[in-house]
Amino acid sequence: MACGTVHADATPRPDSHHRQREGRKNWAYKLARRAEAGEPGMHYARITAKDAVAAGVLDQEEIDDARATLTRHRVFRKLYEARAE
Repeated sequence: MACGTVHADATPRPDSHHRQREGRKNWAYKLARRAEAGEPGMHYARITAKDAVAAGVLDQEEIDDARATLTRHRVFRKLYEARAE
């Protein structure tokens, strides 16, 4: 199977389709905003790499290495700071 996402209809979609739905345009982002606004029956939590270091789950060295290794700051923010851009 080609690289991509599988949707509810089980049809593989190319990565370019997936990229169009990243950040603030995807379903998960919109759902998170509803939960963050206090919609009944929903809860919002944002856990970052900094939280994981504070909890002893990750070492700060690993985070520093990722920051230095990832050449695109947007990727680091997305993966380690839980930011949708």
